[in-house]
Amino acid sequence: MKYCKNCGAATEDKANFCSSCGVALHNKPPVNEYRPPVHEYHSPMPSDYSEPMSTGLKVLFYLLTIAMPLVGIIIGLIYLNDPMEEKKRFGKGLLIFTVVWGIIWLIVLPIIGFSVFSMFMSDGYYYY
Repeated sequence: MKYCKNCGAATEDKANFCSSCGVALHNKPPVNEYRPPVHEYHSPMPSDYSEPMSTGLKVLFYLLTIAMPLVGIIIGLIYLNDPMEEKKRFGKGLLIFTVVWGIIWLIVLPIIGFSVFSMFMSDGYYYY
């Protein structure tokens, strides 16, 4: 038989609370419900890792640069400032390609323009 520490009343051995005053008889912390452990996903890759550039994406950017050099300049500057070394090299290469392509067009475009202009401004057709 146990006695209540609060009021001194006799209680049963298995009782958790006093039947007279209702005070807890044990100083045990309450039993927690079972909670399954929380599993956190840890990526095997570092947090600053990003996928390497695919060859198809590089080819697409070069083709876009041929069609629209301004796109090559913009994409080249974006990739030039990327933290990944591979993307920096690609950005630098794309900028160089864009400049070379622009110089070629500055040389070739007037030649083509002059040829087309002279063809339309001539008096007759070309006979060979």
